[in-house]
Amino acid sequence: YNQFTGKLPTELGHLTAFKLSFDFSNQLLSGAIPTQLGRMSEFGENFDLSTNRFTRAIPTQLGRFTELTTGFMVKSNSICGEVPTEVQALSNNVNNYWQVTTGNDIGT
Repeated sequence: YNQFTGKLPTELGHLTAFKLSFDFSNQLLSGAIPTQLGRMSEFGENFDLSTNRFTRAIPTQLGRFTELTTGFMVKSNSICGEVPTEVQALSNNVNNYWQVTTGNDIGT
């Protein structure tokens, strides 16, 4: 069990061949979700940044997770703005755990 604080490092976007669970849920991470994470386009399952302190909009670049089939979770943050069309399109492939708007300020 870890308790990470601060911003999520943009360098994590260099994990381009990362295929399984990317889970930084229930931490104390803050700031914007790095756009560089969109480089991790070969994801198969479980992208989870829920229950943190992320702010701003969901990056459009996360719409590149076209291989993702299970778990896109960014709930319970302070994310605002609209969900980008590219990210909304992922919901067609994600079979379980599409959790985006709950506990966020989507649309503001």
